[in-house]
Amino acid sequence: MRFFAHLIGFTAAACLTLSPAYADSNARGTRPAAPGKPTTSNTTNKPTTSKPTSSKPTGSGKPAKSPKSSTSTTNTTSNTSTTTSGSTPTDTSTPTTPLNPIAAKITSKPNLNAKISAMLPTIKGKTMSLNDASMGFKNQGQFIAALHVSQNLNIPFMDLKNAMVTKTGTGATAEFKQTSSLGQAIQTVKKNADATTEVEKAETQASADVTTSSTTTPTKNKKKKTTQTGGSQ
Repeated sequence: MRFFAHLIGFTAAACLTLSPAYADSNARGTRPAAPGKPTTSNTTNKPTTSKPTSSKPTGSGKPAKSPKSSTSTTNTTSNTSTTTSGSTPTDTSTPTTPLNPIAAKITSKPNLNAKISAMLPTIKGKTMSLNDASMGFKNQGQFIAALHVSQNLNIPFMDLKNAMVTKTGTGATAEFKQTSSLGQAIQTVKKNADATTEVEKAETQASADVTTSSTTTPTKNKKKKTTQTGGSQ
C-alpha cells in the first residue's frame, strides 16, 4: 500500500511538473496574431498600383511615324517647288497682233499717228484701234480719206468701210481687201451726196494731214558771238 501511495504521488508530481511545460509549448505554437497587427497589413498598405501607368501616357513624348511621312512629303513638295522656281518661266502674256502695213506706216510718224487716232470711230463706247480701222484698204491715202468723208458727211465709218472693203474667211484666216472705190462707197451709203466732190475734198484733206504731220521745223543753231578782251600793251 505504501508503495502504491508513493507511486501515485510520484506520478501526480510528474504530471504537475509537465503540465506547465506542455501548456507553454502549446501556447507558443498556437498563439493567435495580435489584434492590432493584421497579417495582411503589408499587402494592404502597399498596393500594387502605387505607380499608375497613366502618369506616363504612352506615346506622349515620342511622335508617331505618320509625321515622318508628312515631313518627307513636305520636303518633296519643297524640292519640287524649288525645281519649278528654278526653271525657265513660261510667258503667259497675250501675244500682240502684228500691225498691217498701213497702221505700221502711220504709227512710225508720231504727229500723223496722233492726228489719225483722234479721228478713229467709237463703237459701243470703245474707240476702234488703228490696226482694225485701216485693215483692208489699198493704201494710207484711201484710209485717211475715208475717215474725212465719214466726218464731212456724218456717215458711220464702218458703213463706209464695209462698202469699200470685202472680208473673206473667218477667224485667224479672215482676209480684208478693198473691192470698191471711195466714190462708189459714198454713192452706196449716201446716194444724194456728190461723190466726186466729196472724194476730191477728202483726198485733199488726207494729203494735207500727211504733209503737215511729216514736216518738221528745223531748229536753227544760234551761234554765240564771242568777244575777245585784249590787254593793254
